[in-house]
Parts: sequence; structure tokens; C-alpha cells
Amino acid sequence: MQERLQPIAARFFAAGFPVYLVGGSVRNELLGLPASDLDICGPARPEQVISLFEGSGMRVVPRAVHFGTVEIHFERHGKRYMAEYTTFRHDSYRCGHRPDSVQFTDRIEIDALRRDFRVNALYRNLVSGELLDPTGGLTDIEKRCLRTVTDDPALVLRDDGLRILRMARFAAQLRFSVDEGLLQCAKEYAPLLMDIAPERIREEWEKILLSDLRYPSLPGGVEASVGRGLSLLEQTGAFRAFFSDCVRDADTVLALANLFSTNAVFTIAAKDGADSFLGAFGENTNVLALRCAAFFGRTNPEILKNALVSLRFSTEIVRKTAIFVENLWDTVDNSSLRQKLAQMGYTQGTALACILLARNRPQEARAVFSTLAALERENAPMDVRALRVNGNDLLPLLEGKDRRIMTPLLEALRVHCVDDPSENEREKLLLFAKKYLRNQIPQNN
Repeated sequence: MQERLQPIAARFFAAGFPVYLVGGSVRNELLGLPASDLDICGPARPEQVISLFEGSGMRVVPRAVHFGTVEIHFERHGKRYMAEYTTFRHDSYRCGHRPDSVQFTDRIEIDALRRDFRVNALYRNLVSGELLDPTGGLTDIEKRCLRTVTDDPALVLRDDGLRILRMARFAAQLRFSVDEGLLQCAKEYAPLLMDIAPERIREEWEKILLSDLRYPSLPGGVEASVGRGLSLLEQTGAFRAFFSDCVRDADTVLALANLFSTNAVFTIAAKDGADSFLGAFGENTNVLALRCAAFFGRTNPEILKNALVSLRFSTEIVRKTAIFVENLWDTVDNSSLRQKLAQMGYTQGTALACILLARNRPQEARAVFSTLAALERENAPMDVRALRVNGNDLLPLLEGKDRRIMTPLLEALRVHCVDDPSENEREKLLLFAKKYLRNQIPQNN
């Protein structure tokens, strides 16, 4: 990391300013984890930073100059990077996540006290390589424990309620314990989360729910990561500020995550030739939607949908989660399963099988997997676009008829071919369409 930032360090050194890597990147280096964001800091004021990079070939973008923050864009070995530089400062809060005012300082120990946890208040001099630990973060890394930068955690949490969620997130991602005094204080200040912008809460919630995927090499697995994060949210009462109307099910989401982390779900699906469908859950949006559905699967879909919208989740996540939850029926009816799964599609159908496995219903899950595999093997049309006829082929049959019947006609053809994929041939479909229209039109006149 220091080598990557050498061009930046050289500019500061030439101007007589010390500059430090701070926060997650320093912490992760000490823990043997991949580097986090390139956050750097020092006593130089924003206008001085802008001036000293003039003519350097590197670009400085003022981001929040009044808070002392600028972005430094640079290239190193043919790759582009961005480092965020912030002047040493002391923050003052009235309410919310952002400081109300700041005072710049030259003292690193003052800057350290504006940060949240001691493990995030470690500084690495980019020129000398010296490690500075103003608050005792090295001890906490050794003990794998989270404490605030001040001995009294209230001084940290009362300024910014979001730090309660950050506490749960770091404990989950890093598999750290939480100091008892910090935990008790978090319970007291949890109501401050009501004042935090919804999108900031959403960001932390997503990271907690996916925390086992952040540093998968760490020991402890799902229980030590996702399980710990969810437990801390319950213990602190944080859920009262979001998802308060949703029924929560930690056991199912942990079982689900374990199925994937141990590859057990792939082994089970492979027995029915359905393991290829699980590839869709390598994409984080599907993983997030599936885990939300597992955690809130006993919640009314409309209530859950409204909660997701209020937290500014993307339209895609809201749609996928709602669909997953809507299809989590209590029993699998084998007589209608084929048509149901054809409507759901392979990804949603696979999600259902995974949830059933997480709820310890393996026979029903196997029925879903085997039916999905059969639909693929038989090339069943899961969508009207897979039919061997289209609207243009069917238009001559609708002459003199209400063309609004085209949509139900196409759906009837699809349903027919799901039951018998061999019927998905042009002449057979046209014949079926004629019979369908003869039976339907008289009823509509």
C-alpha cells in the first residue's frame, strides 16, 4: 500500500508536510486482510494540498473542502487510483451523521478522537513507515475486540447514531467481540438511529447481512460474522429504527448462508442436475435479495416491500426480495409444481429450493430442484418468447376478433407447452391456438 501511494507521499514530503495512511487499510494490514479504501490524512489544509499537486500530473478534486476533504486521482504502474485526503480536524455534532462544524488541527491525537473505534484510529507515516497508535488500537487488534477511541463510549455514540450499526458491521466482518461498556452504551443510544438518513442505514444493513463474504478467509464462518452482526442488532434494539414491522428469522438466514459457505447446497442440487442454476447466486444482488427473503420470509410481502423502499433499496433488490417472499408457500404441491416453477423461472425457483433447505425441508427442496432440472432438460418454454410462434404468426387467426385476447392466448400456449414441451412446434401451436379461440370467443361475445 505504501508503495502504491509513493507518488503522493513524495509531493507531501517535498512540501514539508507529513502524510499518513489511516483507518481500515492500516487495520487490515495488521490483520493480514486485503486493503480497504485509500484514506490518507495530515496537517496540510485543503487549499495547500490543491496547490502542492499543481503540475504534478495528478488531479485533485475538491469533495468537501469545508470538512477538509479532497480526492487525489493518480496512476501507478498503469492503473488508476483515488485516495481521499482529509486534514486533521476536530468535529462538532448537533444531530445526524455529518458533523455540524469542524476545526482544523496539526495534532494527530486530536484527529484520532473524531474517529469511532480504536482499531480505525491507526496511522502509518507514508514516508518513514512509522506506525502511530494514539488511542490503543494495537491492543484491541491483538484482543480482537472493539472499543471506542474514548474511554467513555457515550462521547462517540451520542455524536453519531450510525456508529452503532458500524459497531455491528465491524464486529461481523472482522469477527471481533464488542467491549461490554460499548454494547451497553449502544443500547442506550439506539434511538439516535431514527435520525439517520435511510440510505446510510441501508448501506450498513447490507454489509452486515453479507459480512461473511467480506473476508472469507477469517475463521468462525457464518455464525461468527452474520450471526454476530444480527445478534448485536437485536441486543441493541437497533431494529426498532428499521424493519420494526417485519418478522425476523435469524435461524433461516444463517442456515441459508451456511448451505452456500460449506457448498452443501451445490452437493444436494447436483444430485438432481440442478447445480448450474445456483450460479446466479454468485451475484451480490441475488445473494442480498435471497438473504433478505430468508430473514423476513415470514413477513407480509407488502409490509416488507414498503420497508425496503423506505430504506432506499434499489428497485431491483425490492422486486427480487418481494418475489422470493411471495413464493415461499408453506407446502410444495407436486401436482402444480411444474407450472408454478415455470412461472417463477430458474433463479426464483432455485431461491425457493434454497429456502426450503434452510428450513430443514429437504424432500420439498429436492422436488423443486428435480422439477427445475426436468424443465431445462425438456426445453420447456419458461417464457412466451420461447414459443415457436409469435404474435405475427397468430394475427391471422384473430381476424375479426378482439385482439386483446392475444396476451391470454400466448400464455395458454406457454402453459400447454410446459405440460408437454413436445407441443412447442409451429404447426402444433397453431392448431392448439385455433381450438383455444373456438372455445373462448363465444364466451366473450
